Amino acid sequence: MSFFFYIFFLIISILGSFFSSNWVLLWLWIELNSLCLVPIISNTITLRSIESTIKYYVFQALGSVILLFGILFRYFFFGELMIFGNYNIFVSFFIILGLSIKVGIFPLHFWFVDVVSGLKFYEGAFVVLISKVIPLYLLSVVSSSLNCNIYWIIGVISVILGSFFGLSQIQLRKVISLSSIVHLGWLVILLPYLSLWIFGFLFIVYVLMSLPLFVVGSFYSSEHYFKVKSLWSNFSFIFIFCISIISLAGFPPFLGFFYKWLMLYFLVINDIYFTVFFLIIMSLVSLYFYLNLFFSLISLSWPNLKFLLSSTYNFLFIGKIFLLIFSFYNLFLFFIYIYVGPINLETFFVSV
Repeated sequence: MSFFFYIFFLIISILGSFFSSNWVLLWLWIELNSLCLVPIISNTITLRSIESTIKYYVFQALGSVILLFGILFRYFFFGELMIFGNYNIFVSFFIILGLSIKVGIFPLHFWFVDVVSGLKFYEGAFVVLISKVIPLYLLSVVSSSLNCNIYWIIGVISVILGSFFGLSQIQLRKVISLSSIVHLGWLVILLPYLSLWIFGFLFIVYVLMSLPLFVVGSFYSSEHYFKVKSLWSNFSFIFIFCISIISLAGFPPFLGFFYKWLMLYFLVINDIYFTVFFLIIMSLVSLYFYLNLFFSLISLSWPNLKFLLSSTYNFLFIGKIFLLIFSFYNLFLFFIYIYVGPINLETFFVSV
C-alpha cells in the first residue's frame, strides 16, 4: 500500500511541475519527486541497495542545493523568480549544473552508474527513467534563455564518457546506465534546437526503447553478460531483449534509428555539421558494447531456444505475449515515421 502511496505523489510532483512557472514551486516539486523515489528504490533491504539509496539521496541533495543557489542568484541579479526571463552566464551555470547532477550526466555522472548497478531492475527503472522527467523538462523549458555552450559541453562530454566507459563493462545494469548517459547526452546537445513538444516526444521514444530491458531483467535478474544465458530457454524474452538492444544501438529499421535520425536532422538544418560528425563517430564506439551483448546472446543461445508457445496458458505466458506485442512498436513507429517524414513531423509539433 505504501508503494502506491509514493507512486501517487511521484505522479503528482511530475504533473505539478508541468503546471508551475515559479522557480521556488518547481524546486519544491523536484524535491518531492526525489523524496518519493527514496523509499521506492530502498524497497529491497540489502547492503548494496542501502549504499545505492544513500548515494542517490546525497547527490540529489547536492543537485538541489546547487539549483537553489542558481535560483537565489537569479533573484539577486534580476529580482525574478519566474522560469521565463533573464539569465546571465553565472546563473545559467548553477541552474544547468544542478539539474545535470540530478539527471546523472556530466560532471557528476559516476553516482548514477553506481546507484543503478546496486538496485534491482524495477527499482533501477525509476532512477533511469522516472527521476529524469522533471529535470529534463526544466532544461528544455529554459534552454532558449540559458547559455547554449554549456548544454553543448555537458552533452558532448556525457556522450564521450558513456561511450568509452561502456566498452569495458560486463555488468548489464552498468551498460544500461551508461547507455542512458549517452542518450541523454544526445538530448542535452539538441535541447536549444528543439521545441518542448519534440523533446517530450523524443524522451518518450527513449523510454519505450529502454523499458523492455528492465522488464526482461526483472524476470531473470540478469546481472552480467554471461548470466544472460538464463534466457536461453525462452524465445519470447530473447526476442524482446535483442530487439531492445539493437534498437538502442540505432539499427534500422528500429525505433532507435529513427530516434537518432530525427536528432541529426535538427542538427543538420541548424548547420551544426561538426556535432553531427562527432555524434556519428561516438555512435560507432557505443555500437561495440551493444553488439557485444547481442552477438554473445544470439551465438550461445540460439541452438537451445524453446519455441515461443508453451503448453500452459499461465500468467507468465500472457505476460510474454504482451511484451512481444509491446516490442513491435520498434518497427511500427519507425514505419509511421518513414511515412510522415521529419519535416511533416516537425510541422505537426509546431502546430500543436
